[in-house]
Amino acid sequence: MNGYTEDMTRLLREDRGLPGACFTDESFLKLERTQLFERSWMCVGLSADVAHKGDLFPVTVLGLPLLMVRDAERLRVFHNVCRHRGAILVETAAHAGPRIVCPYHGWSYRLTGELATTPHAGGPGSHVCSGLEANTLGLRPVRSAEWAGHVFVNLSGTAPEFSEWIRPVAARFANVAWGELRCDRALERRLEIAANWKIVCENFVESYHLPTVHPELNSVNPMAAHYQILGGHSYLGQGGSAYQGEAIADAALPLMPGSSGYSAYESLLVFPNLILGPLPDMTFSIVILPLSAERTAERVSFYFVGDASMRPEHAPVRARSADFIAKVNAEDVSIVESVQRGRRSPAFDGGLFAPGQEATSLQFQKMVAAAILSATPGRPQEVVTLETRDINRQAVA
Repeated sequence: MNGYTEDMTRLLREDRGLPGACFTDESFLKLERTQLFERSWMCVGLSADVAHKGDLFPVTVLGLPLLMVRDAERLRVFHNVCRHRGAILVETAAHAGPRIVCPYHGWSYRLTGELATTPHAGGPGSHVCSGLEANTLGLRPVRSAEWAGHVFVNLSGTAPEFSEWIRPVAARFANVAWGELRCDRALERRLEIAANWKIVCENFVESYHLPTVHPELNSVNPMAAHYQILGGHSYLGQGGSAYQGEAIADAALPLMPGSSGYSAYESLLVFPNLILGPLPDMTFSIVILPLSAERTAERVSFYFVGDASMRPEHAPVRARSADFIAKVNAEDVSIVESVQRGRRSPAFDGGLFAPGQEATSLQFQKMVAAAILSATPGRPQEVVTLETRDINRQAVA
C-alpha cells in the first residue's frame, strides 16, 4: 500500500495521527478511492435532482461520469457513457422524455437503461446491424439507493445491502421526519476547497475550534453546549443544546414534527462523505467529493419543514438561515485550507488529538484507515472495533 500500512497501523494501535503525506499524496487518494469509496456506499447527489420521471442529472464522482435517472418506477444510476463509442451522454441536467439520446451518433436508451435504437447502424436508412446485439448493449448500471432525500452509490457492487449499511445512522436519526423536508434549490452553494477531503471532515466533527474560528456562532451556540458522538464505523459528529434558529433568522419557521425542543440537535457525518444537520427548523446537508489529494468539492443544500415553510412569505427567513450556515462554512473553508498548507511541512508528524475535544476527529482517521486496511469488502470492523458512545452529553443537556 505504497508504504502507508505502517502509518495506518500505528494510528489504530497508538492513536498517532496520519502523517502529512496522507493528505497531500495522490497515491494515498488512489488507495482511498479503491479501498474506501468504491467499496462503500457514498453519497453522490439529491433525490431532488431527479424529482420527476424523465429527469436526468449527470455527476462526476472520483473522475467517473455517472448519470442519475428517474423512470416510472424508481431512481437509477448508470455510467454516463454511450456503449457505442464512449461519448458522454448527458452533460447538464435535463428532462429526457422517454429516451436518453447520445449526441454523437444518435443511439438512444430507455430510462431503464436498455438500448432502444441504433439509427443507420447498418448503413443509411438501415437501423440494424449484423452482430449488434441490443440486449447486451444497455447502459452499465451502478448499484444505487435513496435515503433521507439523498442518493447513494456503491461503485464496486460489493458493499453490504444498503438497508444494512444505513441502519445505524437511521436508528440515530429515528426521530427525524425526513419525508417532511422540502429542498430549496435556489439556496444551494457549491464550493471547491483547496484542502484534502479528510481535513474537511475532521473539522466538521469537532466543536473545539468554535471560539477561535466561529466567534459569532459561538456567541449563540457555544462550544460548551456541544457533545461528541461516536458511531462505530458508520457515523460520528456532534450534538448541541443551544441552537437558536429564531435568533439566527430573526423570525420563526415551522418546526420538525416531534421536535424534542427548539434548542436540541445533532449533526452527523455519515461515513464517508455526507454531512447531515437536521436542526429543529431547517436541515442542511453537505456532499463532500475529493477532486484530488488537495482539492475537495462541497455541495451545500438546505431543507425546510413542510409545504408551509416554502411559501413566498418565508423566503427571506429561509435565506437568512441558509446565509448563516454558509457563513459558518466559509469560515471553516478558510481554516481547513490553512491546515492543508501546514500538512505539507516536514514539521507535521501526525499531530495530536485533545481527548476531551477531538475523539471524533481521531475516530474519523481510524475509520479511514480501517476501511483501507480491510481485506473483506465493506467490513472494516474486522480490522478494529470502534466505539459507539456519546462524550459529555449529560454535561451539556
